Amino acid sequence: MEEKNIYAAPEAEVLDEVNINYNLASRWQRFLGSFIDGLVIGLITIPLMYFTGGFDGITEGHQPSLVYTLVMSLVGFVIFLGINYKFLKNDAQTIGKKAMKTKIVTNDGEQASFGRHIIKRYTLYNFLGMIPVIGQVLSLVNLVFIFGSAKRCGHDYFADTKVVAL
Repeated sequence: MEEKNIYAAPEAEVLDEVNINYNLASRWQRFLGSFIDGLVIGLITIPLMYFTGGFDGITEGHQPSLVYTLVMSLVGFVIFLGINYKFLKNDAQTIGKKAMKTKIVTNDGEQASFGRHIIKRYTLYNFLGMIPVIGQVLSLVNLVFIFGSAKRCGHDYFADTKVVAL
């Protein structure tokens, strides 16, 4: 039996790095991409809210019920995923990100996976504001993170992602 030298350097197969170094997307690119996504979703959800009575009573100062708001938020999220599913799954981009030439990658620079990164990221981003009382404050805190040097929002830290320019 051959003795192994316990002081020898470990042997391992070294693989070539596939990591591409991207530049971080600017705050304006991120804002405009998100704005475009909001316009696209709004074109569908605003008429849907109109025809389901979501705006009834607003002129008298009545807000839609909490249940209606939660259901419409969930419907909006499903519509968002429905519109952007192919883009998110294949390219880690939404319509707005495609227009602004940005994409979502992991912190290692690899394309973000749909299940592990994308869903985690957008679930936090979309549903944080639905928490009664403190949800709006938490949403604001989530977005304020972008002013750090890493240009990442709270949902980016949560999902281990960043948005980069192409």
